[in-house]
Amino acid sequence: KREYMPVEFANNIADQLEKMGTMHVYLTGGEVLLHPQFGEIYKYFRNKGMAVSILTNASLLNDQHIKLFEEYTPYNVDISLYGITNKTYEAVTGLKSGFEMVKRSILKLVEHEIDFSLKTVVLKENIHELDRMIEFAGRFNKNLKIYTDIRPMNNGNQRSKDHKISTEDIIEIEERIGKWKKKTINISEEQREREERRKQGYLYFCELGKYNFFITYEGILHGCVKERIHGYDLKEISVEQGFNKMLNDIVLKKTEEVNKCRTCRYIKYCEYCPAQFELETGDILNPPEDVCDLAKKRYF
Repeated sequence: KREYMPVEFANNIADQLEKMGTMHVYLTGGEVLLHPQFGEIYKYFRNKGMAVSILTNASLLNDQHIKLFEEYTPYNVDISLYGITNKTYEAVTGLKSGFEMVKRSILKLVEHEIDFSLKTVVLKENIHELDRMIEFAGRFNKNLKIYTDIRPMNNGNQRSKDHKISTEDIIEIEERIGKWKKKTINISEEQREREERRKQGYLYFCELGKYNFFITYEGILHGCVKERIHGYDLKEISVEQGFNKMLNDIVLKKTEEVNKCRTCRYIKYCEYCPAQFELETGDILNPPEDVCDLAKKRYF
């Protein structure tokens, strides 16, 4: 549906985030460049001194956006690549000339020296073009960020997972890019923190509610883009109040129940996500079988 966050509401959010000490904002969608007042919202955030990244499919990028980005530098323009041919773009997005439109936008960014990154979600419909997508990114001295996880829709509908590639293909891709090195994972400070939270019985080990949060176009604050069951209406309360409610209701929640995730030997090889579990199985403590299967195969 063509619904947008009102510019006045977005600017009010920016005012609140500035007071909370926010350093980095991602503007996304849907497709962020569809917003008729995108430029006005973007400039308001930049004038607050925040770093702003744009998440876009780049099909709508035009000369006005280029001029805007030259005057108000984005931290990054993060572009989703869905293939390397118009045929594949049509299969994935329904847009017949999609690749040519995106390629044209990328060349504009290069010409005007505006920084960007390239990423893709590998699907059944575009896996045959992955090598060419990697090569295409390399032409601009970019490493293509590759994702294979497909989550359910926000209402729990799982039809989206029909497009997910096989576990074997996921393992092969991850081995190629060195995502999970068998039994040699480098333990970062962030991972130590996660491990400590796991031992202490917290349901969420991640950054949810600690370093970041997500606000929808309707003005609902969630823990992240995946955590869509619980939400706090920012038309009724402030961002800070919503953040604190989320902290108490979700982030600080512990369980005494010894579920299989807390005792699982493959946990370090798992994209453990209670929010996604709840969306898929209806139970925060019950991971989908394909998640467990993938973690096990990564280990072995």
